[in-house]
Amino acid sequence: HIKSMMSIATASLKVDLAARFDALTATGVQLPQGDVAALASEVLEEGRTLDEGQTAAAGAIAGTDRLVTVTGPAGTGKTTMLRVAREALERQGRRMVVVAATKKAASVAGREVGTTASSLHGLLHDHGFRWSTDATGRDVWVRLQPGQVDPSRRGADGAPAIYAGPRTILQAGDRVVVDEAGMVDLQAANALAQLALETGVGIAMVGDHLQAMPVGHSGAMAMMKRRSTTVVELTAVHRFVDQEYAQLSLRLREPASRDEAIATAKELDARGHVAVVEHGQAARERMVDAYFEWAGKGQDVALVTSTNEEAQQINEAIQARRVQLGQVSDRLVTVGQNEQRILVGDVVQTRRNDAGAGVENRALWKVADIADDGVRLVATGDSGDVRDVTAEYMARHVHLAYASTVHGVQGETTAAAVVGPGVNAAGLYVGMTRGRIHNEAIVLGRGRDAAVDELAATMMRGAQEVTLDDATAAAAVELGRAARRPVPSDGPVARWDDRRRRPLGAIVDLDRYVAAAAARVVPLRDRLDQLTDLTARGERTLAGVEGRLAAIDARNHAAAASGRALTDRATAEGSRDKVRERLTQLEQERAELLEQYRRDTRIVDAAPAEASARTTQPPAVRGQEDQARLARTRGAAAQQSLQRGPSLGR
Repeated sequence: HIKSMMSIATASLKVDLAARFDALTATGVQLPQGDVAALASEVLEEGRTLDEGQTAAAGAIAGTDRLVTVTGPAGTGKTTMLRVAREALERQGRRMVVVAATKKAASVAGREVGTTASSLHGLLHDHGFRWSTDATGRDVWVRLQPGQVDPSRRGADGAPAIYAGPRTILQAGDRVVVDEAGMVDLQAANALAQLALETGVGIAMVGDHLQAMPVGHSGAMAMMKRRSTTVVELTAVHRFVDQEYAQLSLRLREPASRDEAIATAKELDARGHVAVVEHGQAARERMVDAYFEWAGKGQDVALVTSTNEEAQQINEAIQARRVQLGQVSDRLVTVGQNEQRILVGDVVQTRRNDAGAGVENRALWKVADIADDGVRLVATGDSGDVRDVTAEYMARHVHLAYASTVHGVQGETTAAAVVGPGVNAAGLYVGMTRGRIHNEAIVLGRGRDAAVDELAATMMRGAQEVTLDDATAAAAVELGRAARRPVPSDGPVARWDDRRRRPLGAIVDLDRYVAAAAARVVPLRDRLDQLTDLTARGERTLAGVEGRLAAIDARNHAAAASGRALTDRATAEGSRDKVRERLTQLEQERAELLEQYRRDTRIVDAAPAEASARTTQPPAVRGQEDQARLARTRGAAAQQSLQRGPSLGR
């Protein structure tokens, strides 16, 4: 029921957004390419130029179309293009207002483009938009007018403040550029479209809808792309040192079929971009080793994990090794989120915007000093910004950040990147396109063939809800599933053997096939939950055993210096080896069951659409499909019989 309500809410949001985008649609003119090229030669560093796609994009943004969409994979030079577009707008007496889904992304874009920038929510908040809850319990934007009470702010006397109106005045002809636009949710896009209608500004969405998704309803960028009067697709990848990898990254981004995904995975493996490990602990150790490998070369590396918990385990392991190596000292200690120990020299991430301290959510810093009343942070990038935050802010909103999830590295460029197991398709693509020099995916598997299959499966994305029809169809499917009856499809039905659109089309006895899969799902999920608990318990036990070994080593070191007898390590080592072996077994079982669970849930999820396709077909077509399925099944059985050879009874 919750998923049904979400799909219906998405459809409703898209109705509103489509209407607003349609009202903004008006064909304008673009800045001529010759003018853009001449301007680029003035703005960019000597020897740098814009390629054909970048030139077209800059000309569109500096033109007069109200809706412009610029899409492109990672590393296509979108921010370089924006620098030229900004200069072109300024020479026309127009402003470029840069916003992004997060304050961190906005700051990065503003610094690279050479202008001030803010989060999209910051711009909307400045213009009176506030989150509220409607009668159904949904979070929605409401609009304050100047002079109204602002419930989100308090005055000096503690009373609710009065909204005085926007500080940033938007004028007709200005261009609002939404960077990393694939992360913009439908609610924010609706509010921005309303603001554009009121002020006369144009919108340019710049980003990649196939990278990290927004926190909230997705599809805003794809919807605008369909309605923009100018759409530019950037295709030339400039980020990577290895241009062959640049082309390979495009195939990784969106493989057209399972076969293409397998071919891409094989090439990634052959070119040294895949590390195969047998269990999660080995994956974490590989990521820790990668940090020290690249840090030893004086290069930065992005370590991308599937969960925050996984990231923190790697973070703490890196910190512990840095202490052992003398790279950081535990003489001065402060406390971060979840009682995490943070030392001078650690890499950390701030997780809450704080205008007073000048720090942003997901910004990366190095701890420069720890005092009783606070901590000094220095930006890890080229800016060299220095910020002082309180000990309370550290404890609530700062954690170690040697590794992070995909949302933490979105928009970053590093020398290398290593992506851990368990990420989704967007996480894999984002992670594997951060490194200029090298990118690597760690895959769990029993051998390289199994790892290639797993990597290919990760690349395959689910269908995106791009149009209003997509959202309506998703709502219909979810309502049909909740009601346990098929929902008719309005469009033409795909052939029964179209595996992409009808993955269960070739199944003869659909009800029995789906029932068998559904019967396996619950016990599989229960066992997976049990394995997760057992693994967590085992890892805690392993940490304890390794702690005992470290204590024995410390005692032996002191004993050797004083000539006392040494403590035997054999028992503790045996315990450690047994726990490691058990963890390996648990990880292997979990990998096998997880693959079966994914297959069975895909079957259950695809069943309503397939049932609907069959029931809405004309009787003659249904009969033809049934005969084709039976013929296929008989042919497969006959082929298997020939391969087995004659039985003893013949």
